[in-house]
Amino acid sequence: MESPIKKFFEGNIYIRTPLVESIELRKYCAGRQVYLKMENCQPSGSFKLRGISNLCKYAVSNGFTELVCPSHGDAGLATAFTAMKLQIPCHVVVGRKTPMVVCDALRSYGATLERFGDTWEEANQRAIETNTNTKTAFLVHPFDHLAIW
Repeated sequence: MESPIKKFFEGNIYIRTPLVESIELRKYCAGRQVYLKMENCQPSGSFKLRGISNLCKYAVSNGFTELVCPSHGDAGLATAFTAMKLQIPCHVVVGRKTPMVVCDALRSYGATLERFGDTWEEANQRAIETNTNTKTAFLVHPFDHLAIW
């Protein structure tokens, strides 16, 4: 019988990114080879997609049908991109100071966007409040969940 944990990690949403040798950093490391992992090549633009996509797939495998995420950038982009791939609704709460380019990218992935507060903590509290009004939405914490680690 197939493990349910193995099942939700199959079919990764993130991509395998290249390693690029850094000649410049080699100078500072006693001639040792130094490689850069090019996570900026992920579809959402950062390493966050790896853990966040696993967390979102975990949520869906447990019956949740929508995602809510507090973010000022990378976590929200990863959540919105994953929701688009999973074809489920996504609501991202960002601070009022979040750059428009990030807000536009979130919308391009199909996320609804709410600008609230000046700090991540305020956006997080608003996301928690938004999420408590429904039994179908999963709160995607940007870093604090076993499926992300």
